[in-house]
Amino acid sequence: MNDEILEDVTEGGTVYLFGQDVRELDDTYVRKKALYLDTSFIDAMNRYSFEEFLGLSLKKKVDLEKISERLDDLGILKMLTLGRKTPLSVFSPAEKISLLFFILEQKQPEIILMDCLLDHLDDENLERIIGTFFEMKKDRTFIISTRILQRFLYIADLLVILNDGRINYAGTPRDFVLKM
Repeated sequence: MNDEILEDVTEGGTVYLFGQDVRELDDTYVRKKALYLDTSFIDAMNRYSFEEFLGLSLKKKVDLEKISERLDDLGILKMLTLGRKTPLSVFSPAEKISLLFFILEQKQPEIILMDCLLDHLDDENLERIIGTFFEMKKDRTFIISTRILQRFLYIADLLVILNDGRINYAGTPRDFVLKM
């Protein structure tokens, strides 16, 4: 993608996914195992109803009765004032992120890359969503990029700080704080 947008992109090294060079893996396999989310998803969701979004995301019809308890836990059910036809434009960013987390639970990717997705939440909504994050983190790897390092240090197992595409620090958040 960077080659399509930027000129003179250079790369070095190899990216491995499950012990294999990612460039040698089938795209469908990679997309099943790893899922990418960024802030542009939040605005793009406005074009869809709840039903359309579930259909696009999960590629199957979902029985609302079977998932209603989980949707209620995530604060989504109360937003469905028009049932399945409810437009996602009435959802707040936090509610849309909760819906994205629901989709992640259903799709069960092993690796989730979140590009600044949580940066725009206020503290109250972040705290609610972080609870869901901790539940999901047990059996998945999350890679979170952020511009607000201090807000996310406590949830990280590994911290990698990049500057101009180069690694400036790689280690535990605890060690990073102790070195400050």
